[in-house]
Amino acid sequence: MNIAEIEAEVSRLKQERGILLLAHSYQPIEIQRMADHVGDSLELSNIARDSQYDMIMFAAVYFMAETASMLSPEKKIMIAEKDAGCPLADTINIEQLRDIKSKHPGVPVVCYINSTAETKSEVDAICTSANALAVCRNIPGDELIFVPDQGLGSWIADQIDKNVILWIRVVVQHTGMSILMKC
Repeated sequence: MNIAEIEAEVSRLKQERGILLLAHSYQPIEIQRMADHVGDSLELSNIARDSQYDMIMFAAVYFMAETASMLSPEKKIMIAEKDAGCPLADTINIEQLRDIKSKHPGVPVVCYINSTAETKSEVDAICTSANALAVCRNIPGDELIFVPDQGLGSWIADQIDKNVILWIRVVVQHTGMSILMKC
C-alpha cells in the first residue's frame, strides 16, 4: 500500500466508525496529514473533551491518551500504539514519587502534565509549561517538590523565592554497569 492508499483507508475508517484522530506535533508529517487536529498534549486533550465525537484516537504517547480519558471519562479514548512511552514521563514511577515524598513529608508536590496518570494521582498540583510558574508561586509554604521535568523545575527554582526540590534521575553507563542517582 502506498501513502495515498493508506490516507484514503484511514479517512474511510474515521468516517465509517466516527473516530476523531488527534496527532501530536512531533508525529511524522504523513500522520499529521491524516489527523483531524495536530497540537501539543494538553491542547489535544481539550479538543477531545470539547469534540462531539465519542471515539477519539491518539497518534501520540500513552500519557496523552490518559489525560484525555481523565477529561472525558464518558468517551472511548484509544491510542494508536499502546506501548508509546514518553522519555520524560517514564523518568518517574509511583514508587519513586512515594519515595521522594517520604523523604520530604508534608512538602507539596507539583507535577508537570507530561506524566502518567498514576504519577499525577498522588501530587498536589499539575502544571503545564505555560502555567508552571504561576502554579508554583501559589503553592502554600516556602518549599515544594517538582517532578519530573528537571529543566522546567530548575527554571522555576530560579524564578521564585521557595526551596524547589527537583526530581533528578540520571543513568550513567560505564563498562556495562548502570548507576541510578536520584533525590
